[in-house]
Formats: sequence, C-alpha cells, structure tokens
Amino acid sequence: MLGPYTRTPHQLAEDYDLQQKIDLEIKMREGTTKLLAACKHPVQSLEASKSLLTSNERMNAYIAELQQRKASEKNGNFKNCCANVEASKARVSVSEIRIPLIWKDTDHFKNKGDYRRFAVFCLLKIGTEIYDTALMNYVDRSMTDVSFDDIVVFHHVPSDFKLKLEVYSKVIQDDLSIASTPRKIKKKISSSVSRTFGRKLAASLKDEFSENGPKFDLIAEATLTLDDANDCVRTHDLVIDSENRQSSLPLFGHFCCRLAVNPDCINEERISNYLRVSEKSDHHSPKEWPVYWASLKNFKLYLWKKRLADMMETKMQTPDIIIPINKNTTVKAIKPSVFNITSNDNKTYSLFVLNEHDLQLWTDHIKQHIEDYVSWKSAAENVMEIPSPTPSRTNMILRQRVPGSLYDETPLNGSTLKGSLKH
Repeated sequence: MLGPYTRTPHQLAEDYDLQQKIDLEIKMREGTTKLLAACKHPVQSLEASKSLLTSNERMNAYIAELQQRKASEKNGNFKNCCANVEASKARVSVSEIRIPLIWKDTDHFKNKGDYRRFAVFCLLKIGTEIYDTALMNYVDRSMTDVSFDDIVVFHHVPSDFKLKLEVYSKVIQDDLSIASTPRKIKKKISSSVSRTFGRKLAASLKDEFSENGPKFDLIAEATLTLDDANDCVRTHDLVIDSENRQSSLPLFGHFCCRLAVNPDCINEERISNYLRVSEKSDHHSPKEWPVYWASLKNFKLYLWKKRLADMMETKMQTPDIIIPINKNTTVKAIKPSVFNITSNDNKTYSLFVLNEHDLQLWTDHIKQHIEDYVSWKSAAENVMEIPSPTPSRTNMILRQRVPGSLYDETPLNGSTLKGSLKH
C-alpha cells in the first residue's frame, strides 16, 4: 500500500515530463537572452522580447503546477490513476482571431492625431500549455482591426477547461530599453522544486533580470469555456486593463475567434469485442443469440454481424445495428453475463458478453460514454472540425536561416541539465 508521501509510477512519469519541459525552456531562454543582447534592429528585439515573455509565462505555469502537485501530495489528494475508464479528453482549437480597434474619426479617416504605432501579439493558455501568436508590427490608425492567421490546437483537454486569451502590446519607439523579465518568478522557485534544480533554474533567470529589452504590456484578456465553443466565428467580451487604457492600443472591448472542440471519443474507439445481441424479448438462451462485432465510439454502439478486416472496410460498410448513446441512454447488468441498453426511444437491447469478466468493463465504458456526452454538451451533439495547427515559427526560421545570420552567430548552451525534482 502506498504511503501518503509516496508517488505512483504515473506521478513520477508526469514529474519527469514536466522537468524535461523546464529543462527545454531554460535552454530556450538562454539562447533568446543572447539573441536579445545581439539584436541591432527593433523588430529583432521585439521578437526576442516576445519569446522571453512567452517563456516566462510557461515557467510560471510549470512552477504553479509543481506547487499544486506538492500540495496535493502533502494533503494526500491523489488522482485515481488506476480507474478502469477515464473521462474522454478533447482537442481544442482557436483560429481566426480578430481584435477590432476603435480610433477617433480624425485619426482613422483624416489620418491625423494619434501617430503611434504598436506591436501586438496574443498568448493562448490552457493549464500548462501556452502558445503565442505571430507578432503584428506597425499597427496604426490606418487599421480597423488586428487579425491573426495563427491556428492553435490544444490536446488532452478536460471538459471543464478554461482557455485564457491575453493581448500584449508595445508602443514602437526608438528607445527600447525596458527590462523584459518579471522578478516574481524567482520568489516561487524555492518552494516548488528541489534545491539543486532550483539553483539551476534561478541561475538561468539571474542574467535575464539584468538584461534590457522591449517590454510588452498586458492590455486585455478573456476567458473562454466549453459553452463558448462553436463551429463558426463568434464574438466574445474582452476585459481591458484599466491601468494601461490611456497609453495602450485603442481596443473596442470585444474580439472574434473560432473556438472548436472535438472530444477524443468521437474519433477514438473506446472498447470493442464480440457480443451476442437480442433486439427484443428472446426466450432463447443468450448463448443462442446472434454474434456481432461491437465498437463503441462517437456516442454510438456500432454492431456488425461479422468482424471487418480493416478500418477502411469499417468506414465503407454500414453497421447492422446502431445504438445511440446519449443523456437518455441507460445501461444495467441483469445477469452475470448480460446487460441491457435502453435508448431514448425506449427500445431495449440485450447484450451477452462472451467472457463473464468483460461485463463490468462494457458497462463501465458505456456509462462513461454517457457521462462524456453530458460533459461535452454541444461538442458531443455537433461535430466541430479541428484545423491543422500553424507550423512552429521557430522551426521555420531555423530551416530558412542563411549562413552568417544572427542565429548562426549566437551560441547556444548545449549542455544538458540533469537536475531532478525532489521526491
């Protein structure tokens, strides 16, 4: 039996994965800091500063996750990693982001008055997953909105997710000498990680606290949930930071985007096997019922009279029976190897498992499928398309760089950090 302070193998694997992310982020920060110091052009400095800010936010998220795990460990609140059936996660995509601007008439139509230009980008966050959009430079009074072509896709997202969108801007000026890294991260380190790993993490931050570079201000934010998901572009409220209202980009207080959600259980099979099926009251022995190949996914139980050879054949051949699984569906074991499914039209199907030990497995999966249908709401009823995510801009830059460029002249620390989390 595990003690109150003993980590399970699953938790150890999660900790190791998080440590790998922190190690990678430290290397990225070191390289970006050197790049920022070598930048000679404002656009380069802005891009490097944006990368540092994004890295800071990721580090904040990782440290917060470590603190939460440490608190859960201390209080004995562990996730049930041994449950037979887990709730379905989902992919969540954000695309077609557009932020309207509200200039004065003289600014936009007469091209007079406000002469400022801005650099703008957004951060998108769900838990420890944080993505940044492209940096839009030279946003001025001639533009009625700021549009981003980025497509961001989050994976393994629970149904109670909260997606945060943060808008950052910087007034483009000749003098770009403002510190780029918040100091509050340093204070969180000692309580979240081991001393050895904490010293390495703090050392990576030390140099960056003293570096100068452009400073982006958080000027607005929004929080979206499953209720905001839709297959079309919709308008959402944007909460504007009152402290930066006077000197920041003139926002309208709303933004548009397409938030699509696609539960994994729509495309991924949850369970499959042979079952004997009776569509009506049958006085014959269950062992005499016809055999079907059963597959549970997409909130339906598909039944074929013979097992199909491959997935292509499965897609081409119509199932002999389709039992809908939704909030009105009920499932109940009635005999050691038999369970009933009653659909929303009050039609009852009796199903016989060939192996008695599979009865609990089938009923658990179907009950969880019903719960998933309820949890995912409209995303379970209407399938939303998840577009392909935008390729990583970092990888594109590295592939396209020419010999002798600033990237080649900036050394990266290739040493591997081997700090370990405190167990």
